[in-house]
Amino acid sequence: MRTALFILIFLQVLQCRTAAQDVSSEGFFENRIRPVLAGTCFRCHGGERVSGGLRVDSVDALLAGGDSGPAIIRGDSAGSLLFRAIARQPDVSAMPPAVDQSLSAEQVEDFRNWILAGAVWPERVADFESAKHWAFQPIGGSVVPTADSGWCRTEIDAYVLRGLRNAGLEPSGDADRRTLLRRVTFDLTGLPPTPDELDAFERDADPAAFEKVVDRLLATPAYGERWGRHWLDVVRYADTAGETADYPVPEAWRYRNYVIEAFNRDVPFDQFVREQLAGDILALRSPDERFAERVTATGYLALSRRFGFDSENYHHLTIHDTIDSVGQTFLGLSIGCARCHDHKFDPISTAEYYSLYGIFDSSRYPFPGSEQKQRVRSLAPLVPPQQAETEWRSYVKRTADLSRELAALKRPVPVAVLRSLMDLDGDFELQAPAAGGSYGVPVSPWQYSGVVSVTGEAQSPFQHVYPGGRHGLTVPSGAEPWRVWQGLKTVSAEPASKLWFSVDFRVRDGASPEQGGHRIRLASSVSGQGIDVLLSQGGVLLQSGEKSVSAGEYRAGEWLSLQLELDLQAHHVVCRLGTEQGMLQSEDWWAGQEFSPDLLILCADSDQSKVRPGLDFDNIVLQSVPVGAVSREWSVSAGESAEALTFQLRQLTGLDGDLEQQTGDAGLTAPWNAGPGSIVTLRPESQSPLENVYGMGRQGLFLPQRSQYDGFGVTITDLPADPAGLVHLAFDIRPYQAAEGCGSWRYYIGHGPGPLPAVELHFTDRAIFTKSATGYVRVGELSAGEWHQVQIVLDTRNRSYRGQIVGAGLSAEFHGECLPNWDGVIDYSFIDSYGHLPGLRPALDVDNFALQSAPIPAIDYRVSRQDAAVRRGEVQRLRQQISALQGRADVLQQELQTLLANGPYPMAYAMSEGTAHDVRIQQRGEPDQLGESVARGFLKAVGGDVAGVELTGSGRLQLAEWLVRPENPLTARVIVNRVWQYHFGSGLVRTPNDFGVRGAAPVDRELLDYLAERFVREGWRIKSLHRVILRSAVWQQQASAAGVVSAAPGVVRRRLSAEEIRDSILAVSGQLDRSVGTAHPFPQPFEWGFSQHGPFSAVYDHRRRSVYLMTSRLRRHPFLGLFDGPDTNASTADRARTTVPTQALFFMNDPLVHEAAAAWSERLEVTALEDSERLRLAWRQALLRWPEAEELSEALEFMQDYGVRFAESDGRRKSLEAVLRSLLGSNEFLHVD
Repeated sequence: MRTALFILIFLQVLQCRTAAQDVSSEGFFENRIRPVLAGTCFRCHGGERVSGGLRVDSVDALLAGGDSGPAIIRGDSAGSLLFRAIARQPDVSAMPPAVDQSLSAEQVEDFRNWILAGAVWPERVADFESAKHWAFQPIGGSVVPTADSGWCRTEIDAYVLRGLRNAGLEPSGDADRRTLLRRVTFDLTGLPPTPDELDAFERDADPAAFEKVVDRLLATPAYGERWGRHWLDVVRYADTAGETADYPVPEAWRYRNYVIEAFNRDVPFDQFVREQLAGDILALRSPDERFAERVTATGYLALSRRFGFDSENYHHLTIHDTIDSVGQTFLGLSIGCARCHDHKFDPISTAEYYSLYGIFDSSRYPFPGSEQKQRVRSLAPLVPPQQAETEWRSYVKRTADLSRELAALKRPVPVAVLRSLMDLDGDFELQAPAAGGSYGVPVSPWQYSGVVSVTGEAQSPFQHVYPGGRHGLTVPSGAEPWRVWQGLKTVSAEPASKLWFSVDFRVRDGASPEQGGHRIRLASSVSGQGIDVLLSQGGVLLQSGEKSVSAGEYRAGEWLSLQLELDLQAHHVVCRLGTEQGMLQSEDWWAGQEFSPDLLILCADSDQSKVRPGLDFDNIVLQSVPVGAVSREWSVSAGESAEALTFQLRQLTGLDGDLEQQTGDAGLTAPWNAGPGSIVTLRPESQSPLENVYGMGRQGLFLPQRSQYDGFGVTITDLPADPAGLVHLAFDIRPYQAAEGCGSWRYYIGHGPGPLPAVELHFTDRAIFTKSATGYVRVGELSAGEWHQVQIVLDTRNRSYRGQIVGAGLSAEFHGECLPNWDGVIDYSFIDSYGHLPGLRPALDVDNFALQSAPIPAIDYRVSRQDAAVRRGEVQRLRQQISALQGRADVLQQELQTLLANGPYPMAYAMSEGTAHDVRIQQRGEPDQLGESVARGFLKAVGGDVAGVELTGSGRLQLAEWLVRPENPLTARVIVNRVWQYHFGSGLVRTPNDFGVRGAAPVDRELLDYLAERFVREGWRIKSLHRVILRSAVWQQQASAAGVVSAAPGVVRRRLSAEEIRDSILAVSGQLDRSVGTAHPFPQPFEWGFSQHGPFSAVYDHRRRSVYLMTSRLRRHPFLGLFDGPDTNASTADRARTTVPTQALFFMNDPLVHEAAAAWSERLEVTALEDSERLRLAWRQALLRWPEAEELSEALEFMQDYGVRFAESDGRRKSLEAVLRSLLGSNEFLHVD
């Protein structure tokens, strides 16, 4: 007991021993250092360009340095110029020079550690060495040694005994039943056994008693939770994406639970591999009840890490993460090291790396959102495609109806966050107009070449297919070839008999004999046959093989909808071309050839010598039901009446009426909007008393006195000018008193929110100023705390204005020319804090905005009471009607938010097929430095040449089949080695993720091959492998504190993993919730706005098993981080083991331990009446043994001394809790022998 009581104090004085990632390894260099050098530094310090005389493409070059001296000094990062430059220290030139290209803190730390560890830079191993490497040789030929000892229980023991005797050693004795039960229970379930389980085991005299325990444990759900966690370590599972803002992945839990369930069901490992790599493809060939499970399995690939501010712009790094993971997870190879160059050690060429790259680039990853694009895309439906297509159409209609109705009711409408995988147009909608990065260009699964862009101008006006769209695809005029294409998804595994295709297009320029054309092609990638639509010379021509027919005409600048009805069995096509006024032409046509379209191509016509007109495409769809009639409207019911009522109310109340209709405590809604981060409040105290324009209202706008930016604006849709081009506008202001020298506000009216002003006014609490081409002119005085009205007459034809400021007994007139850069358009007005004077601005009330064609009445005019009464009555009637509709707005908004967050059916963060294509080698790993094209394929060193068949689709299914071919020498060896590692503490190969030339040689290759061969022969069953290992004498022997005896394997005394510690605390205290975890309580996706400066960060604690804790990539869960949980950014083959003072402090201070001890003490007080009996039960429950007499005596004495510090009623409970906390922190509790 003395050890148990003082263990916490002892741990606090231990020296901190870290087991950080091995920065001296080649893998660290290849994964952390070389990609940064290649991606950031090579452009200026490698190849033909050598800036400052410095090259960074070899360690010798770095040691030699450039004009400023050596770039690195091994072991001295602080003295290394390279480190000081990337750390942007003030006494050296920062690198990279541009601040926005600075390396992340994590990358800088990687370089610091790499230099401190000696700046390891791998040298290449000769090809003949790697070709003969043991891991690439076939499995087989292992002969079980002859054993002449009664110690051996299984074939495993014969191999181990041979190794021991070769080292001059003998096996250890058998572990006792208590030790054995504790060991096997933790090994298989990660939980402590109960005293009842120990009693049953010790009473069971059956020779097969232990085998019965193993079978019982393998049948519990806890088994999958324990061994699923092992797998999640290897595949770098996380609940967030990992890019700079670390966006949540709310659906990730489905993959986690799939893994747990797969282990519990003992899914054959070869099937487990196939499903994780190609489950979406297999799902189309499976019964419907298997569909969701198999699609979910591909979450393994989908959870590849995202990178950067705009993660789609760094998609090549995500694919690299995928390849790296596939290589380490299934093959035990660092394939990722071949990204920039041929592998330095293993027989993997850069060409083979990109042959695998092509497979994953031909696949469609889900998009989790990022700082630049804050919306989820490409989630996979967990219902079969035919059901998904039907339910999606109903979902789109319902969300559009709700959005329209809520907008009409002046309620904020969340942005749609989901699009269907079948929705070809959706990838345009979730992009934004060109603004750098991957913005403005088609993204996967679209492929493109030439100049094409996603723009708002290319949005079709038609809404019969996709209501509420905002973007389409634009091709500029010119002679340069262009091409956009995408593989088409099928609704089912069986070929469809009929399909409907539709696309809206607009040819921008007029036709001329010299112009070329554009082509739309639906084709079969297998046969090459298909249907072509040629847009040229004002005509639409339908083509198939040698046949062609005119399908109609188009006019430049006019949107048309092209619809094709394809009868694939009769080889028959109906082509319709029309607008919302009706179909211009319907052509009934026999195609004359059999084809099933799986590829859509939009491209320039083949004649490249002619200039082609500009072209817009939008609303592309291919579906198994007819496309509706062309329309600019998406019909709604209640929304239309609300919109009509709102329009009538606005006519009565004017521009200011929009403010009067809005909710005071809500954000401004269209056409009004608040600026970024602005505090703009609607409140009754800000209502102006002036009634010359409107009758008395009920609220105005308030902007506070502060130094941060504030502002609000209004969109002007129809400028109300009189016949002479005059526009009359007015607004009321009340500035609050401020200190001398305060800052100023700005009033703006012009084109767009800021860049093209027609008129600008600036005002403080004392004066108002006009802005001219030459500066600012003070034109009038203001009285702080008093209301004033600004009136302006804008002459849009003569580009001039005149105005006056009146109120509080003051009046001043002003006039001037419109500002010179105004382009004549008026569509926006605002007031913001970017005034001409810096400093703290006065607080401000603003009200009574007017924009009209009639002159503004004088300030002393009042709307007649009769007119005001009539208008107020009508306004009241309209508001009552709108209020009746608003009564259900909360319900509608909740329904919409639920639909937007959840979609029409369950969805998974999973893979799907993209557009199949080969890729070109990225020289030095740079996607903008392309080399020769390589065909998709596999690694020749492990039989990739045998699989040289033509790939179908992406090739992921063939890749999975290749991985689990019995002839593949690595897959079975790697997984068998992992299972051995988790039972014994280290694998037969000590480097579980590296079976390559630089990895460790097997402790016993024959034993490894025996287990691998048996594993495959017995159906790839993990549970069978457990039974073989756990029956062995070597596993059942006494544990060694030193780990491995000589070169032979043995059981190692180990500390519990992080999850085992937490789960054991909850289990013995009776707090463990054994229910299955599902989704985490993330914020709703339409509320996301995370950034690199404010990334997602949360801890969602619960009392379920630790495998269900939310794990993020950028910020580790505090408990898992403290106790060496997995690295969610890389494959964790073997966890670090650290002992640090903060771990001891956890058992002293953490609420989890205190709450567990309190709950445990309550249970003990109910079960036993005396302290001695409570302590005996506590020892039994925690350590599976009774306390020794000395331990019990010391514990009782401690309770007596500890309890005097508290009131009598609390002393006994508090002292018992203190003892229980000591038990939870004891070595015996935290370790398993």
